[in-house]
Amino acid sequence: MANFFSDSEIVFALKAGGKQQDDAIYALYTQNKSLLLGILRSSFKIERSKTPDDIIWETIEVFVSNVLSEKFSLKENTSISAYLRVVSKNIMMKYISSEEARSMREMSYGADNEYIDQDVSVMISESETWNRYLEIFEQIGKNCKRILQMVYGLGYSIKEMANVLVEEGLYENEQVVRNAKSKCLKNILTKI
Repeated sequence: MANFFSDSEIVFALKAGGKQQDDAIYALYTQNKSLLLGILRSSFKIERSKTPDDIIWETIEVFVSNVLSEKFSLKENTSISAYLRVVSKNIMMKYISSEEARSMREMSYGADNEYIDQDVSVMISESETWNRYLEIFEQIGKNCKRILQMVYGLGYSIKEMANVLVEEGLYENEQVVRNAKSKCLKNILTKI
């Protein structure tokens, strides 16, 4: 059981790194899970590929990143809980919007690659523990991790992802990004 951390203790521990950071992340989760679940439950009345817990962990990931990059600082009359509520709502809305867009694309185009996407999601979520998932994710390489995080973690469409990756100079065009995503998915399938 984690100790209760105040907002300032959480920020300090996140910046300290190591075990303190791990304890702070766990405290963020345990201290805010009920609050965030209450916010997210209404949007998850229908079955979705992500769970409210997935959104909570993404929210915590964004918060930790913002603390470490100094985009977040404690201010008088504000709390981490309030900040997490806003972040989780934004992530949830982006996810729902991208899921609805993905659903429309699947209905319109029915591409074979979308079938592979669904298979990978189901296989990972149903047949592997969280630790095994992280192990596989570490094995696939930096660019594959980035592509899969953009698609599954952040809900980017292929076009949105391609725009970012082409602009950064990692890939030449959208088709090359599509090919890289397909290769990443096949790579994961061979490791499961």
